[in-house]
Amino acid sequence: MLKKQGKIGLIDFCGEQVLSNVYDEILWYNKSTFRVKKEGKWALVQKGDQQKTSFLYQHISPLMGQLALFRKAGKVGIMNASIEEVVTAQYAHIEINGNTAKAY
Repeated sequence: MLKKQGKIGLIDFCGEQVLSNVYDEILWYNKSTFRVKKEGKWALVQKGDQQKTSFLYQHISPLMGQLALFRKAGKVGIMNASIEEVVTAQYAHIEINGNTAKAY
């Protein structure tokens, strides 16, 4: 990781830039996608800052198997490993257990 003027970027082992120094936080999502925070919102991006989602999310969890939780507009939903919202953000709480989920 690189930090410049309070913003974080990412380089690989060869020193090549993977993500620009424009993020407040960078976390893994899957082998080619990162969870990034900018101005208080989260999105998913790939190498070269290629946005896979907009900065709409209050939170995106790491993948649990093939599923991840996200919070948008105060409600929780489920996203899959292909970055598709498979359950819209309409629940107060969701628990994922393997390939099943309990929402309420």
